[in-house]
Amino acid sequence: SDKPVRDEEGNLIMRQGFIPKTVNDFVSELAVEADRKVAKAEMRVRDWLVECSYHAEVRKVFEDAARIGTGVLKGAVSVRRTSRVKHEEGFEVKHSIVPASFRIDPANFFPDPDCGDNIQSGNYVIERDYLTASQLYELGQGDPTYDEEAIDKVIEEGVNRCNLTDEGLPNGNTTKRTDRFEVWYYYGNIDAEQFQAVNTANRNGDSDDDTESIDEVPFKGSIPAVIVMVNNTVIKSFLNPLGESNNFPYDVMPWQAVSGSVWGIGVARQGRVAQKKYLVAARSAVDNMSLSSIPMLVIRKQLVRPMDGDWTLRRGKIFAVSEEGALKSVSDAIVPIVIPSLQEELAAEMQIALKMMEDTTGVNFLLQGQQGSAPDTVGGMQLLHQNASALLRRVARLFDERVTEPHIKRYYEWFFKYGDNDDEKGDVRIEAIGSSALLERELQAQQLQVVLQMAENPEFGLSKKKVAMEMLKSWKFDPAAFAMDNAEIEAARNAPPPPMVEVEAAKVRSEANKEIAQ
Repeated sequence: SDKPVRDEEGNLIMRQGFIPKTVNDFVSELAVEADRKVAKAEMRVRDWLVECSYHAEVRKVFEDAARIGTGVLKGAVSVRRTSRVKHEEGFEVKHSIVPASFRIDPANFFPDPDCGDNIQSGNYVIERDYLTASQLYELGQGDPTYDEEAIDKVIEEGVNRCNLTDEGLPNGNTTKRTDRFEVWYYYGNIDAEQFQAVNTANRNGDSDDDTESIDEVPFKGSIPAVIVMVNNTVIKSFLNPLGESNNFPYDVMPWQAVSGSVWGIGVARQGRVAQKKYLVAARSAVDNMSLSSIPMLVIRKQLVRPMDGDWTLRRGKIFAVSEEGALKSVSDAIVPIVIPSLQEELAAEMQIALKMMEDTTGVNFLLQGQQGSAPDTVGGMQLLHQNASALLRRVARLFDERVTEPHIKRYYEWFFKYGDNDDEKGDVRIEAIGSSALLERELQAQQLQVVLQMAENPEFGLSKKKVAMEMLKSWKFDPAAFAMDNAEIEAARNAPPPPMVEVEAAKVRSEANKEIAQ
């Protein structure tokens, strides 16, 4: 029995083999259990990110942010994945609903103008996408939340039906079957009665299976919903999967944040003054080179005339001297005008413009792989690398705060709500250190040689093996590929210990003394 046994006076009787537990023991067990759940949940989220090519989508977001100032990442949104499972009889095609992430073109992203610098503070978010007729048809296959009748109606209407007038499309344009449909996604609050009217799940007769009833929604007047519309026709409507937190599945990454706005400033906007200065200097250098490379000529036509009657200069041109003019020298008839070359001065102006571009954008040449006039000393290079990485540190921290933390949090909320493995669920908090850790690892790799030298001194208590493992990781090698196998470990154990340095030195001195005596 787990119940404690007490004597007549109420004292606890210790049974044989019973080991009492302290509060710390229970806390340790809870901590171990929590760490186990966190490790499993982290692995599951990592698998989802790998499946949707998360790193490739993030690189596109960074390119948008650097180019135009703002990058948009969408997730976690439910998608239909197809996998193949092998059985004894063959392969089985299995379909599952999993979360995924996608890069969104900022030109197709329309948040609430009153949201300030955080889209989650707005009332809605609208996204535009373009799909072909075949892609639009595939949406309704296997997904009961889409209205197949509405999709067939939209395909029959054709592209740009919502822009048609009595005379046709504006500006006399016509549509083709190869044109793409304009699809709109609305995320925001909607009146409960309006949602009931456009609820595609109710039309299909499976609202109990795929959509919560309106009575179970925490908001009675308005509810968080997602509406998909084509040609003014709703083809899908469902409750926001993250409706309880009223969270939009979008994250905005600004290159340089602007107060009160979700839109940031990119590298081109930061350095446009320096770019104009550079372009003016470069154009002037080309114009000066064209003027100064070939001299201008002033010719007195009364004194000389071309033999072929053409005044165009070319190699081997022959001029005849007029007998009427008193010509003493050719310089009296033809005078060259040489325009001075100002290439050095204009090149200096271009260097000033490049320096302005570095100062205004923070993207210096060293960060782009060009050393330039960097110092050759170790200390100077280390200081230069630290200054050059300031932009990367700032961007990495900004990405962790604006994208990684809320994005991964939505993944865990999706799993917490729709996942079927309760052993991986718990009260956790997302700690975004990935981007910053990768950057710090690149900077720390430069100091591992110094740490390895410190490990030679036993007073520091550093492990040379662990330092070597970290060096291999920093060089993008797998440490397991260099580990000794069992035979090598056994041979190293049985090998005689190396002789002491003092003993070897005494032997050398003894041999030397014998040779001297001989």
